[in-house]
Amino acid sequence: MQCTNKLKQIGLGLQNYADANDGYFPAGCGKFTKQAVSWANTSCFVMLCPYVEESARYTQILATGGNPMSNQNAAYKDAPDYLICPSEANPDGDWRSNYCASYADWPDTFPAGHVSVVMSSSHGNYNDYCFNPRAPFISGLKFVKMSAITDGLSNTVGFSERVIASGKNSIKGSIALSGISSSDGKRPDSGWSPSVCAALRDTQMQGLLQSGVSRSDTWTGCQWADGRVQFTGFNTILPPNSPTCADRSDYGTIVASASSNHSGGVNVARLDGSVSFISETIDTSSYPGGSNGLEQYPVEAGPSRYGVWGALGSIDGGETDTL
Repeated sequence: MQCTNKLKQIGLGLQNYADANDGYFPAGCGKFTKQAVSWANTSCFVMLCPYVEESARYTQILATGGNPMSNQNAAYKDAPDYLICPSEANPDGDWRSNYCASYADWPDTFPAGHVSVVMSSSHGNYNDYCFNPRAPFISGLKFVKMSAITDGLSNTVGFSERVIASGKNSIKGSIALSGISSSDGKRPDSGWSPSVCAALRDTQMQGLLQSGVSRSDTWTGCQWADGRVQFTGFNTILPPNSPTCADRSDYGTIVASASSNHSGGVNVARLDGSVSFISETIDTSSYPGGSNGLEQYPVEAGPSRYGVWGALGSIDGGETDTL
């Protein structure tokens, strides 16, 4: 099955999920469903299983339980075939996935120790640990309703690709453990801009992060059932095939770039189920007044500062006239 067909399957599964759940999308990283509390970091791909011809796997997960972070459940180990792109150079191994959910144009944030929070249906403050005002998929006890996508389903990206970590330095797959910081575990520190992360690209050695940059070469795409962004998420901030940066070695604040082994860009599925190709040269920097958007702090409301790519990520930025 081609990459575009797999993304279409995911997009159709999302539509069917929303139809069966009062118009709500699954959490990007949270409960199994809107009604039942489960492990804090369960990915949306687990919740989509019954809607992408993986009902038996989902039944097994519900029956046996298990923490997706530690891969205790055998149903997590053998990742669904639809989550591996045919272009992937490193497809072998357990728990793997190329496809990832959109966290839009806001760097996702996880404070240290947040997974120790006891989740319950009455835990109304959990969203304080997982702040993202822009995305169709949000961590924690928050679900986005289809009607909240005021920019339009066809104008909003839901899923894309990231190359699976190879265990060695590569912009596609590695995560730089610098280039972003967050003192409160909720927002990037004042003065941060995506250009700080972009500058970690090695200008002499194509396709690599700068020599000496602390990094993880083992996170990206290596736990399909875990919804934390380093494993199964991406942002519409830096253009495809750009560096990915996190603020510390456990998980923390992260800006994750889509990536693929396709020539010149990545495939995406929009929230209406349509699939298109996004060039790695897509506009990410146009900003009112002529300044470079990638040198600007992200916005919590209103039009994205990150050009067309940023506008395709936000669910209600009001940028549809620019797309």
